Amino acid sequence: MNNVKEKDGVMYDSFNGNSSVTKKYPIEVTSLAIVNDGAADIELDLGYCKVIVKPDEVFDDNIVPQQSITIIATDKFRCIVRGEC
Repeated sequence: MNNVKEKDGVMYDSFNGNSSVTKKYPIEVTSLAIVNDGAADIELDLGYCKVIVKPDEVFDDNIVPQQSITIIATDKFRCIVRGEC
């Protein structure tokens, strides 16, 4: 992934997609990176806030620890999930 910064926590999951998905984890997710490879906006729903990732943009930041993330998408994206094991 281009432009992905080093963050605290260990990489726990990595996945690609082109449609909406909710992922649940047995660990606390502490940071994540999403690369929007498509032509449409992606919405990252963290429960306490929503983030829009525009085409060709990268979201890569720490988040309030939680065990579930929702990505609302209709086009290609890549995601790295980090947490404390």
